[in-house]
Amino acid sequence: MQKRFKKPIAFLSAVTMATSMLLNFPSGFFSNIDWNLTASAAEGDVEINDTNFPDENFRNYVQAFDTVDDDILSAEEIAAVTEINVYNKEISDLKGIEYFTALEYLDCYGNSLTSLDVSQNTALTFLNCGNNQFTRLDVSKNTALTELYCDDNKLTILDVSKNTALKTLDCYNNSFTSLDVSKNTALEYLDCYNNQLTSLDVSQNTALTYLSCWGNPLIAVNAAGSISYFTASPLSAFTAKSPVIRLADYGINADKVTIITGGTIKNGYLVVDGTAKYTYDIDGELGTNTISCTINAAGIEINDTNFPDETFRNFVLTRDKD
Repeated sequence: MQKRFKKPIAFLSAVTMATSMLLNFPSGFFSNIDWNLTASAAEGDVEINDTNFPDENFRNYVQAFDTVDDDILSAEEIAAVTEINVYNKEISDLKGIEYFTALEYLDCYGNSLTSLDVSQNTALTFLNCGNNQFTRLDVSKNTALTELYCDDNKLTILDVSKNTALKTLDCYNNSFTSLDVSKNTALEYLDCYNNQLTSLDVSQNTALTYLSCWGNPLIAVNAAGSISYFTASPLSAFTAKSPVIRLADYGINADKVTIITGGTIKNGYLVVDGTAKYTYDIDGELGTNTISCTINAAGIEINDTNFPDETFRNFVLTRDKD
């Protein structure tokens, strides 16, 4: 008879022990436990929601990367994304792009973006963000870029000094007054037409074969002799604040200037009589490319404040027709 009750007694003993253990837990212990067993994002995962991806169209686009359809992008799913093409998708905010750190190709052309943060996308080699509404663009962290298209925006400055691997730069239809590409020695293609550039120095870009710079008020372009395609016609006229222009301020090499009308070069200065027109040889003996420049000069009083040197002041006076 003793064997018959051995298992029930052992069971009751286990229940008693478990009950005793539960009674000894601190008050409120179980209220701190999340009993919700629904899926949640693990470390490195990103939930597809309006916080992480505020723009609905972009949020719908990234749903395609959710391979298990749980509204969560796992670390593995994110790492697998190397290309995003949201060309003309009516997107106004690309927040969330920063999660895709393996991204190599981004095309967001033709949207309504006013800003773009690609500082976390350091693997990018291709970026097309043209035809948006940017006033600034920071690509200083994107040192692997070989192609950058930022045309048709509202940019007034573009710093590409860190992008030394750049081979193609399309930045036309903006509002640049200067463009420094001296560090971009691998550059092969540059299209910067319809800006506000007064001078352009591509003499360090010995790999450059394509240059389009028409529609700027250029008065000097200095290039190496490697350019096989060149267009700089028509240029808009440059309006100078003074009829006396210091050549060095605009990178003008006097030896490359052929005066046509309305100006004289002396002692490193160009003196403009109203409107000066001249031809500028952009690549010297190394090529045959030229630009046709026009300078309109604003009036300025000829005195010892504006022209401290008496000899030079007297020279300017000889050019004063009034």
